[in-house]
Amino acid sequence: MLSFYNIPLAIVGGILTGAAIGAFNGFFHVKFKLPSFIVTICTMYLFRGVCAYLTTETAVPASAAIKALDQDWIKITITLVVLAVAFFLFQFTRIGNDVKAVGSGETAARFSGVKTDQVKFLTFVAAGALTGLAAFVNVIKVGSITSTAGNQLETQILISLVLGGLPITGGAKVRFSNIIVGALMYTVLNNGLVMMGFDSATQQLIKGIIFLLFVALTIDRKALKVIK
Repeated sequence: MLSFYNIPLAIVGGILTGAAIGAFNGFFHVKFKLPSFIVTICTMYLFRGVCAYLTTETAVPASAAIKALDQDWIKITITLVVLAVAFFLFQFTRIGNDVKAVGSGETAARFSGVKTDQVKFLTFVAAGALTGLAAFVNVIKVGSITSTAGNQLETQILISLVLGGLPITGGAKVRFSNIIVGALMYTVLNNGLVMMGFDSATQQLIKGIIFLLFVALTIDRKALKVIK
C-alpha cells in the first residue's frame, strides 16, 4: 500500500510492521513465559487471518515503481548487506555472545549477568523486522501480495537450518556458516526435485523425511531442556 506513495516509505513500513509483530510475539513469550514455538504458531494463524481479511482472497498489486525494482543486483545487494550486518553483530558484538549464551542455558546466562528477557524480546523484534524486509523483497519479485504469500516458508527455513548443521537447540555450537550452507543446500535440493520431475506432494514428502532424519541425527538431546 505504501509503495504507491514512496518506495523508501514502503521499505520502512514493511520493516516496522514485521518488528511490531515480532514485539507482539516477544511480549507474550517473555511476559507470560509461553514457549516461543507455541506463541509463534498461534500468532501465525492470527496474522494470516488478518492478511486474508485485508486481501479478501484476491491479489493486491504493488505499484509500478516496486515492479521496476525486480532486478537481480538489487535483491542480491539487499541480501549481502543483511548477511554482513548479521555476521558482524553475531561474531563481534556482545549481542551475538548473549544470544548464544541464552541458547546454551538461560539460567546460567542469567547468573552470568545476561538480561535474558531483554535478549529474547529483542531477538523476536529483530526476526520480525528481517521478515518485513524479506516480505518487501518478495513483493519486488512477485509484484503483488496474497493471503497465502509466505506459506510453507517457515518449513523451508527449518529444513535449510538443519541441512546446514545448525543445532535445533541453538547455543554455543551455532556457526554463522550454518545459515549460508543450509540455504544453498536447500536451494540445490529444491531445484533438484523439480528437475527430477516430482510433483509438489512428493517434494513435500521427501523434504519432510529429510528434515526428520537430520533433526534426529543432529539434535543435542542433552540440551533439549533449553529449547525456548
